[in-house]
Amino acid sequence: AVPELSDALVRLLSPLARLGAPVGVLGAALSIALTSIPAVSEEFRRIADAQRVRGARFDDGSLTERIGLHAAILIPLVP
Repeated sequence: AVPELSDALVRLLSPLARLGAPVGVLGAALSIALTSIPAVSEEFRRIADAQRVRGARFDDGSLTERIGLHAAILIPLVP
């Protein structure tokens, strides 16, 4: 399904390619992003579980505190 979606995007945006837009690159980027979603979500869950074991409570505290706790997940997730 991912290759078909990427190909569909490239076909949809093909008029922009005539204007010099990097449509093929956008299709490749979409394909890579969609392919990596399962791995990233699994890694997010593993990091969140490790933070919970260390005492992080993602549902408690103010919005600012909860954002800070989620940053503790996103920082190791993004290389």
